[in-house]
Amino acid sequence: MNITISISIDEIEALVRLFRRENIALPLPVSEESADAQPKKKQGIIKTAPIESPPIALASGNVDWRVEIDGLPVHWRLNYPAGKLPAARGNEIAWQGECYRVSHIYGTSLKVTSLDADAYQAQGHNGLSMEVSS
Repeated sequence: MNITISISIDEIEALVRLFRRENIALPLPVSEESADAQPKKKQGIIKTAPIESPPIALASGNVDWRVEIDGLPVHWRLNYPAGKLPAARGNEIAWQGECYRVSHIYGTSLKVTSLDADAYQAQGHNGLSMEVSS
């Protein structure tokens, strides 16, 4: 069976940057016998911001960031090149008077949820009408 995958050089470079930034090493196949002989690795801890920390105010600039807010795509002009955003996954950020929580950062792409959306989700709302018919 032959499988063909088409991937652009830009996509490859983005994956390489992601793997380097996250310090991800691709695991190599290991036989069961040699796996038992190898020392066990400790589980890593994902870094997240403390809940009490104030939102990080982002500075406007000339770098075009592709941002997805609650699933809606927009563009922000920020003062940070790829990999230099002063926020991490889980941080609260402030942009143009609105506060958001960072869920993903990839190069100059950012996925965030508005803090209003966090409050609705915590209350069990999904954005749909809550009418009950009998």
